[in-house]
Amino acid sequence: MKLIKITILTLLFFAPQVFAQTDGEDQGAASPGAKKTEAPSNYEKIADDTRFYNGYHFYEMKMYPKASVLLSEYVEVYSNGIHRKEAIMALGNIEFTKRNYSRAADFYTMLFEEFSADEEGVEAYYRAAICYQKMGFTDRSERIFTEIVERYPQSRLAESAKMQRNLDGFMKSSPQAPAAPVQPAPALKAPPAPVEQPTIKIAPDGEQKSAEQKDQGGADGGNTLTQ
Repeated sequence: MKLIKITILTLLFFAPQVFAQTDGEDQGAASPGAKKTEAPSNYEKIADDTRFYNGYHFYEMKMYPKASVLLSEYVEVYSNGIHRKEAIMALGNIEFTKRNYSRAADFYTMLFEEFSADEEGVEAYYRAAICYQKMGFTDRSERIFTEIVERYPQSRLAESAKMQRNLDGFMKSSPQAPAAPVQPAPALKAPPAPVEQPTIKIAPDGEQKSAEQKDQGGADGGNTLTQ
């Protein structure tokens, strides 16, 4: 009986220390795990920001060739990047500034397909339609404007899309002006005949007389002055 009491007292004395040590080990094991979970998140955000702003700063400075390379790399590497919308929009704007409307429309459409539920996606789709309009593809631009009006009536671009759609319809329905008739080239005029210059003859006495004066003198009876 005495041995049982001693055993119970021993367990009561050491049990709190054992449980405390166990809790400490559990907390120690949980802390490193929590840090490992937070550290990659912070690191990825820093890396994402750095990679994006390296290219976007060149875009803001209008150094488009360098910006295009860095932003394209960002879009390729960070498929779920924090700044993916801004990067794709900037790439489309760069190509639009260069009047490469086909390439710009590709970027704008890409942004719309990935973020069709966001206002940035609708804006990109609207810009893609403007690109097709500039390239003369009015059927395609009209279809996109109609889609924006019908699917996104609450968008701030819905009214502008409606106006652009009406413009496309007007351009397609208006008859083309007839080409101006080609005017024939005026006939070249013949150059005037050269004027014959009178010849000058030297008289024996050193006095210069023209042939006409000599003929006139002969007509007057051949009177000449002599010294």
